[in-house]
Amino acid sequence: MSALADWVLLAALHFAPLETRPQFRGFEETQDEAFGRYLGIAADIAAAAEEHPGSDGEKRRRAALLLAVAVGESGLSRDVDEGPCYREGKWRARCDGGTSHTLWQLKTAVIEGQAVSAKELRGVDKRRQAARAALRSISGSLRACRKLEQVDRLSMYGSGSCRPGL
Repeated sequence: MSALADWVLLAALHFAPLETRPQFRGFEETQDEAFGRYLGIAADIAAAAEEHPGSDGEKRRRAALLLAVAVGESGLSRDVDEGPCYREGKWRARCDGGTSHTLWQLKTAVIEGQAVSAKELRGVDKRRQAARAALRSISGSLRACRKLEQVDRLSMYGSGSCRPGL
């Protein structure tokens, strides 16, 4: 693993500790299994962040954004990572009622210039593509909402429009 992937792994373990992750029926995992999955998440985030030119600090910022959004949107939960999102009983509304997919809770993504349903990016084998798509959406939101206060600059990503307070 790269130094950036190691850094992402340490941050993931800090902000989404293995012992606090949800255990949904059909998606249970041991701490060792979860650690292995976190290794893959860290490698995919680092790879997506390193694909663009820039300083090590810029790559680390991109990786931090990807991890922060993934932790905030999905808690790095196994069901959301592998798909489909667990949505039974009191959990029915998860993943925007089943319309969002991947650790980054995407609805659509642009892959090779084509808009596709994010459902096509479900699963650990497509996680790196999902990370690339999420980074593209996050960067687009930061650019589109650059005149807003920093706390609101991801509003386009989360809601589809640049508005304060979202």
